[in-house]
Amino acid sequence: MTYIRTFAIALLLATALSLPSSASAASVSDLIAQLEAIQAQLSQMKGQVLGVSASADEPLVLPGMETTSPTTGQTTPTTTPAPTTTKNTEVTPEVLPGVSTTDAGVIYMEVVEVEANTEQDNTLGDYTITVEVTADDNDVYVPLSGGTNARSGFAFDILSSPRWKGTVSSAVSAYRAVEVGSYARIEEGETEVLELNVWLDPNEDGEYRVRLSSIQYTDTPGGALSVYLLNSRERKQTTTETLRLLGEAGSERSTIIEPVSTDADVTYTDIPQHGTFEIDFDVTALGGDAYISATEGVIWGVFGPGMHIPKNVAHTLTSTASKSGGFFIVDEEETERFTVTASAVAEKTGPHKLELKGLIHKGSADGKIDVYSLGGRDFTTKPLTLIAGTTTVKGAFNIKTLSAKKENPTIKGTASGTKTVGFSIGNGDKVYGSGDIRVKKNGKWSHKVQEDLRAGTYTITLYANNVELAKETLTVRLKEEDVASKMAIVAGIYEGYYPNGRGFQQHTEGTVTLNIKADSSYPAQPLVLSSYESTNWIINNPNRAKISKIIAIGHYKQRVTGVPSGTPIEYYTVREGDSVPVVTKKDGELVKLEQWLLDRGLYYSGVYFGGTNASSIDIEYGYKG
Repeated sequence: MTYIRTFAIALLLATALSLPSSASAASVSDLIAQLEAIQAQLSQMKGQVLGVSASADEPLVLPGMETTSPTTGQTTPTTTPAPTTTKNTEVTPEVLPGVSTTDAGVIYMEVVEVEANTEQDNTLGDYTITVEVTADDNDVYVPLSGGTNARSGFAFDILSSPRWKGTVSSAVSAYRAVEVGSYARIEEGETEVLELNVWLDPNEDGEYRVRLSSIQYTDTPGGALSVYLLNSRERKQTTTETLRLLGEAGSERSTIIEPVSTDADVTYTDIPQHGTFEIDFDVTALGGDAYISATEGVIWGVFGPGMHIPKNVAHTLTSTASKSGGFFIVDEEETERFTVTASAVAEKTGPHKLELKGLIHKGSADGKIDVYSLGGRDFTTKPLTLIAGTTTVKGAFNIKTLSAKKENPTIKGTASGTKTVGFSIGNGDKVYGSGDIRVKKNGKWSHKVQEDLRAGTYTITLYANNVELAKETLTVRLKEEDVASKMAIVAGIYEGYYPNGRGFQQHTEGTVTLNIKADSSYPAQPLVLSSYESTNWIINNPNRAKISKIIAIGHYKQRVTGVPSGTPIEYYTVREGDSVPVVTKKDGELVKLEQWLLDRGLYYSGVYFGGTNASSIDIEYGYKG
């Protein structure tokens, strides 16, 4: 190999000497580039036989590696010339003592994908370099770490203009390889997919990109490392796009992330297609509060076989931390529990898992971002085998059940290709959701609506695994008595009549007469009586109109007299701790009262106000047809 290298160098030098004195700098640069390419290829060839017994050839020495004298046995570190500073500055990985040859055999690398994306208003660069690594003649172990030094499994360069200054974080993921401690094991003759993620948070505005420079590996976890040094072609293939990033100044905050638990589960239809994954972790804020976006606070991925990203991937982030303006806030020196939940539908059959790669946090809602890198088995769920299938899921309603004469109809139907279905009922807004309904072995299902439905027309939609199966019209035709029993009449006053007046801050009982203008032919309706001051409501019902029940509410105590025998009465008093809106006029409290009634399955059909010192109120009582 020494002779090959000497011949190549001599050939290039001879070519250089033959150049005229007027040769351009570009020509010289081309020659230098060719020389570097040959040197890299020779390094590659030598790197593939590292660990083979010594020969008479002069050993190939990589920059920064140690060499050992065969006569003295003394180890001498080689030196690396300082890099030349140019506009496009390169941070060269440092090869530290201890990186040496082993008997780990040979590895090969193929580039799968290279990506670069900006995040957090272009202040953070997210770079991904994915490669396939093959072990040729022995099992090898690759450290699951990245960095700008060769003690990491993946060493990378930061190419930047201006010169790099800022915070860099990285993580390495293995998708099918067995993880042994902090290493990924690649068995002899096997190929595994490994991914390097790098996050750059620069101090200055500029252009930034990342490239892979070398991969370190060993024959046993914790052993001395061998180096796979990328040649110029491979370095070019692994160079990401250039991102324009903003280096906004701001106070940095620190966090500590501790794993709690990981879990993975599958939702079965006829085949296990839909996987749900969950990772719990604790976040402690140091040096100030930590603001974590509820939508962009975590860096994560669900990965299927061969690092394939499945379809319909979605996630949610929840926490015990308080939330404001879209951010979870972890107070300084406090710890809060976070849960990231992700779901995916298998597009390729095989093991799937969720990996939490990092946490994005700030010192304030508009502060500078920082990235806390994660990785390893503590932040990765167990593999969950999902099967991609083509089973067609079908479902339909039993049309006869879509015309109801009661508030809580039972809806029935059929389904195939799924073990559960669900339906929603709406009239522009969602009114009711059934949740999961089990499909019986004969393919039939049924469900009774648990909330009261008003008379009217609704849209009812049948789903399975979030896929719409059928949509129909649901008509509810209640009996006149059923409808009337839900249509409340509201009467409101500030205070009743005081024959001798009422003193300042005296809350004595006043009186008001409620004159009901209807007869017994009308269906029974509820009455809602509302007064701020203490009031005796006197019911004047000469034609014996039907009253289903009476609700009396007030800031102070209420009383109702003249009530037909057997009529139920409910009393609510704010001063005694009841939380209920008191309506004395048409204002915002009326809206609150409407919702309060809705929560109790009631609607108001008419409102009558008597104002202050009301002695009587006439109401046009009665719902009919």
